[in-house]
Amino acid sequence: MLVKELIQELQKFNPEQEMVFHCDIESGRSFSSCKEGDYGIEVEDLDEDEIKEQLIKEMGYSDEEDLDEDETKDLNKWVKEYEPKVVFSISGEETDYE
Repeated sequence: MLVKELIQELQKFNPEQEMVFHCDIESGRSFSSCKEGDYGIEVEDLDEDEIKEQLIKEMGYSDEEDLDEDETKDLNKWVKEYEPKVVFSISGEETDYE
């Protein structure tokens, strides 16, 4: 989701209306829920090494030395194209669990 899409969605509501945050997480056979949690908003601020590390993990490797020549070229291209993301997180106490 782009920030502008979130802003457009929020413009549909009264700015004086109270907002609560809710999060459901399903993992395998279990389900966890957090009602009325807190939120955090920050811009992901990664340096080049952190970007590489994240991309290497997404590629299924543990180290840059595991990449072949083409994968290394792709990695360097993706690092140059990388743009920071706005991270919106919801945290709170677990209220339901199955």
